[in-house]
Amino acid sequence: MKGVAGVMLGAWCAIMIACAAASKSAMAPAPTQPTGMRAPMPGSPQDQEIDRLANEIEAERVELALPQAPSTFTCSGATCAQSAQGMAAGATAPTLVCKPTSETCTQACTLADSICSNAKKICEIASQLDGDQWAATKCSDSTQTCKDAKARCCECK
Repeated sequence: MKGVAGVMLGAWCAIMIACAAASKSAMAPAPTQPTGMRAPMPGSPQDQEIDRLANEIEAERVELALPQAPSTFTCSGATCAQSAQGMAAGATAPTLVCKPTSETCTQACTLADSICSNAKKICEIASQLDGDQWAATKCSDSTQTCKDAKARCCECK
């Protein structure tokens, strides 16, 4: 009888150790982004707003069948904020004045205006987050999408 109890106790201990190891590996941190990049922090209102605006831009980018921004932007420290400020100004700068000639073109130009408005908001937030490369990259990507959307609007016939 003692042998059965010992085996049962040993099995129970083995199960508990296995469960503890499994839960520890399930709680392991997610892989990190490349150096200088990070995923948005769930509790940060600025990150949540950038993410929300970026998701809107992405949906509109897909609707316009625009290419995805290359995400090759890099910066460090205060240069991230300075770059974001410059991009915020460029996101809505009127480089081309285009007049839609059809309903399809009107829709393309409306989407371009929305993309550029959201890009400017992202860059304004990013410029307040000194040295935040994730936010600065979102700014850069959205600014490129704005430029592509403006070109699509102006090329529309």
